[in-house]
Amino acid sequence: MGDAKTGATASGLIDYLTSYRFLLTAFAFQKIFRILEPVNKLLQAKDLDLMAAVVLIENAKSKICMINCRDTDSFSDVVLAAEQFSETIDVEFVALPTPRCRRVPKFSGELQRDEPITDPITKFKVECYYGALDIIQNELNNRFGNDEAELLKDLSLLSKKRILEVKNSPNSLPKDAFKIVCELYSTFLQYDDLVNEYQQFCSNFLELEKSILLPEYLHNNESESDESDYEDGFDSIFEIVEQDKIENQPVFVTRNLENVGSMGKLFKLFCVSQLKCVFPNLHTLLHIAVTLPVSSCSVERSFSKLKLVKTKLRTTMKEERLESLLKITCEQDCVPNVENVINNFANKSSELSK
Repeated sequence: MGDAKTGATASGLIDYLTSYRFLLTAFAFQKIFRILEPVNKLLQAKDLDLMAAVVLIENAKSKICMINCRDTDSFSDVVLAAEQFSETIDVEFVALPTPRCRRVPKFSGELQRDEPITDPITKFKVECYYGALDIIQNELNNRFGNDEAELLKDLSLLSKKRILEVKNSPNSLPKDAFKIVCELYSTFLQYDDLVNEYQQFCSNFLELEKSILLPEYLHNNESESDESDYEDGFDSIFEIVEQDKIENQPVFVTRNLENVGSMGKLFKLFCVSQLKCVFPNLHTLLHIAVTLPVSSCSVERSFSKLKLVKTKLRTTMKEERLESLLKITCEQDCVPNVENVINNFANKSSELSK
């Protein structure tokens, strides 16, 4: 029974792989994926550059719109590529079947006759190729509209890379920086104050960074060093520190984050240094930025992890245990003190504490 089922499945796969429909589908999606692949890879990066992402998204939208234009007939390139491929390999591909024409009765008062598509190539082009392009174009416009794209441009300034760039060259800050985000969040943000706070923060960024940890020398000049020594030391603020005596505080693993991934580090810098009163508008913007889903990547990965954990352990666990396992799986940046975890677990049992 198993062999018969496997043979039937293999036979069906062979029939589909040797059909002309498979060739057209493969080359059609190859054409589409060549446009979308750079965007997909960049948006799934852990530390993406929002400015580069917006540029690639706009480029992808324009290219999809171009090949979706019926006047250019981009489908002819797909047909040509499929024909050239079929001539290079020793496989006979089954042609597309001609669709059967349905006779639709004509009602009284109708002036036009129903004219179905009878050519299989034209039917594939209209229903599959251009149908897929219409869906892709609509999804890109819905997910990355003008407001969303402009918002991402403003949020891209809240990264280590852009802050150091503005610090080294204050005139490089765009004249319309934070304009859109202030319009969208006008209740919480004041445009002029936000721009001034951002410029002041950029000019003092390295000094604020160095002030978090005590220097090696407090009164000697030996503690002074070049600013260039600290340009790559942003993550050193949150290096692994032993915190055994501070009630099992989590420890943050450092990563070299330059772009959107450094927003969390900036927000921690504001919290540790108590900069909310100094830069209130910038603190509010950072608070908004770290809560906005600028990329669906992390959320999708979290739900993927939830599915893996749930599938592996089935439904034999309670919700509290599932939440704890999900936190351990997703929040791998937080490394707890293992000894404290073991001691806490042992203290819950009189047998284990012996």
